[in-house]
Amino acid sequence: METRACGKVVVEEELNKVNKPTSDRISNLPDRVLHHTLSFLPIKSIAQTSLLSKRWNSIWGSIPTLDFSTVALPNLDPENQSKTLALIITSVLSRHRGNSNVKVFRVSSRLGFCHLASSCLYDCVRWLVKRRVEELVLEVGSSGRFDLPLCVFQCDSLRCLKLDANVSWCGSPSFWLGATNGLRSLHTLFVSHVDFLVSGLCEDLFSGSSFPCLESLTVESCNGMTHLKISCPNLKVVHVNSMNINSLDVSGMRLENLRVSFTFFRCYGESWVSVFAPNLQTFSWLANCLTEKCLIHGFPALIKSHISCRCPGDLSMVKIHSAMDLISASSQVQSLVISVDFLRVLSKIYFEGGLPYPFVQLQTLKIQTTSLNRHDIPGIACLFKSSPMVHTILIEILGDGARDDKWFDVSLDKAYCTEEQYWESQAQALIDFLYHLNVAMIHVKGSMIHKSVVTLVRFLLEHGRGLQEMVLTSQQLNSGNLSLWEDQIRLLEGFPRASADVKLSIA
Repeated sequence: METRACGKVVVEEELNKVNKPTSDRISNLPDRVLHHTLSFLPIKSIAQTSLLSKRWNSIWGSIPTLDFSTVALPNLDPENQSKTLALIITSVLSRHRGNSNVKVFRVSSRLGFCHLASSCLYDCVRWLVKRRVEELVLEVGSSGRFDLPLCVFQCDSLRCLKLDANVSWCGSPSFWLGATNGLRSLHTLFVSHVDFLVSGLCEDLFSGSSFPCLESLTVESCNGMTHLKISCPNLKVVHVNSMNINSLDVSGMRLENLRVSFTFFRCYGESWVSVFAPNLQTFSWLANCLTEKCLIHGFPALIKSHISCRCPGDLSMVKIHSAMDLISASSQVQSLVISVDFLRVLSKIYFEGGLPYPFVQLQTLKIQTTSLNRHDIPGIACLFKSSPMVHTILIEILGDGARDDKWFDVSLDKAYCTEEQYWESQAQALIDFLYHLNVAMIHVKGSMIHKSVVTLVRFLLEHGRGLQEMVLTSQQLNSGNLSLWEDQIRLLEGFPRASADVKLSIA
């Protein structure tokens, strides 16, 4: 609805400039206005519109945006889907006027399960390069091995290139090295499910010599890479997703957003990560493991940080120190999210003396865990102690995970230390945190408030001198169990409070 309204406004503005009857005014609209209006419509609607008049038919033959990503063929089997989609694309391209360039071309098989023939893709891409294409999006599978034509890497008009093959596309080294000619003008590059045959080529592929103008880079589910190095000077956004690599090296003075997610670091030799990005504003580390070395310089301009990592219970001291370096890089952050197993790493760090640097500018702290058990509690205490100025905390208990009654400290287990005793022992160490905390929100998945949650709430109420609001929420809160929750809230309201102004509520 919004895009149609935009197109209508543009047309009305141009119509008002022409002092003629409506029918005549429509026929006198400039091509650029009609192109802009049609760009808000799906390609099927554009084709239907072209039947209205000869004028509109000629516009169809010169429209600069060809988006086939919305074409759905649900009633055909995969083989006929492929043939029909290829027929539609070749038919449209054959009717396009030779003197008209194509700014945007998108094709996707995500609405179906078809694969385009390699020959069809090859001819299509070559045709687009001749039409000075600026944005090329290929989210399709190929029926065979597909190498992008060499002309793509010599295309100086290309500003955005997105390759998501869904099968192995094997580009030869000479093609990628050809990027020094044409792809130097790229601003956005997205490569997914691409097979790189020569891993050594990839080490310097994403560099300033190849992509000096690149501002956004996504590398996802690609094979053939062992060491991934990214050093394009104008990069602002880098996403590394679902990769299986041994090392990651990212550097950029202009880099603002870095996301590493669902990435495995191999155990062939020493795994490591290095990041130099002094102007980074958003940092997400959602990898599946820790590296042996973490050479990350601090992020003085960091606003948001999200750290999550699945780690084995028997972490080596090498990886514990690597984890300390990883989280310490976010010491200047304003909003921090810690998820899942990384709490257990923080528990081990806390028993080793805690984090070396506090989060002196942190205002909002969000903690996500599957179950609030004794493995997690010291990690939470570690975060509280390192967050002396935090204003708001949100703890999300995402599952009904198995309870673990063992601490990560043998002396606590031998002393049969309870959760109440542990939290009370931390009161003095957390005095700054408890003084500045204003809002605490705890979200549980089930319909009951577990004892460990009650213990934490009681501790915060009894020692939170600055606490103004305590909120408990649940996905399963309904009219059937509301009375039970209200009973539990009345129990909590009976606890002593350090702040007379604190408000306790459920939502």
